[in-house]
Amino acid sequence: MTDRGVSSVVSYVLVLGIVALLTSTLVVGFAPFVTNQQHETVHATLQVLGNDIAGDIQSADRLVTEAGDDGTVELRSRLPDRVGGSTYEIEVLNRTGEIEHAGYHYDIELRSTEPETTATVRVRTNQPLKGEPTVLEGGTLKIERSHGGGETKLVIQNV
Repeated sequence: MTDRGVSSVVSYVLVLGIVALLTSTLVVGFAPFVTNQQHETVHATLQVLGNDIAGDIQSADRLVTEAGDDGTVELRSRLPDRVGGSTYEIEVLNRTGEIEHAGYHYDIELRSTEPETTATVRVRTNQPLKGEPTVLEGGTLKIERSHGGGETKLVIQNV
């Protein structure tokens, strides 16, 4: 009769061992998949936000062109503070000299910290851009017309 009690304990330990082995295999097997999905999701979100910023810059540029010399333009672009649970930064890079087409050409580069990924969107304007500071943080951006040095510029800054 005592053999029967031992077999219950042994079978219980074996079942626990098999469950632990299967669980750890699933965790190890799917961890890279989850990490990759998070990276792709953050990159896609940054790409969408970059397109939103580019659209707002082009809208402000059209308004400045239509307003003429006397008009005032101020546009706010409301973006999330965080993407995928981490902060991100926005940098506007001047590519005007590298492209032969008319107008001003810029790359809007969005970088997240965790996971570390970058998305770049190109935008063309009729007015030059001036970012203050050169690297912006996520959140609400203000795009406004600035008259300085005899030249009209679009200024982008955090609010």
